[in-house]
Amino acid sequence: MGKIDNEIELKVLDMSWDYYKLLAQQRVTHFNLFIIIIGATSAVVATQIFVNLRGNMIALASAVAQLLLCFIFYKIDIRNKFLIKHNERIIKNYESRVEKGIPQIFITEEKNTKDIRMSDKDKIYLFRQLSISQLYNLFFSFFAIVSLFEGCLAIFLIFTE
Repeated sequence: MGKIDNEIELKVLDMSWDYYKLLAQQRVTHFNLFIIIIGATSAVVATQIFVNLRGNMIALASAVAQLLLCFIFYKIDIRNKFLIKHNERIIKNYESRVEKGIPQIFITEEKNTKDIRMSDKDKIYLFRQLSISQLYNLFFSFFAIVSLFEGCLAIFLIFTE
């Protein structure tokens, strides 16, 4: 195993780590923003549906907006995940070159995650250890389904009034 003693390599590693932190924080911030916006549009649907024809149309528009937001935030998360994984690969490359005894956070995490997933294979999906991406996708999917239901209910109410 070699050392990372080249000043340029250390700067690249520092830059990769800083970029990794920025992207990870950005991913969490986007998810928090999603929760706030979905909460606000859900409140609009809840207050407008069943009111009158105009209220049902507002509820329908809000449900469509929610569905679109679920898709947009899902795509943003996919892109963030790609960028984070890219930086993880760079950092793992440096970790693989350091001396034994120095913690290899990303390499160890990847190995431990694979081991856990292998031991969880026989468990029901929701009782397995899920990745952040899988949990985010469940969240996005749940709200997409809720939005579809709200939209269908609003359409039904519009045509039955």
